[in-house]
Amino acid sequence: MIKIKQIACNGSQDSDSKHPFVYLKLHDAKEIICPYCSKKFTISKRNNKQYIEVLEVNLSNKTV
Repeated sequence: MIKIKQIACNGSQDSDSKHPFVYLKLHDAKEIICPYCSKKFTISKRNNKQYIEVLEVNLSNKTV
């Protein structure tokens, strides 16, 4: 069981989408979203082990 997990995010690998490093804490939550790039970090379970998966949101389709 993941009790507290800290995740570092600095945006996409694309240099245009980088932002300052932020450290996000999952605690017992199932997911957390980066406030800068909207990248979604979720906890999933496979073969009785927990993994952190990342869903990268395409910001180019967002309207401002």
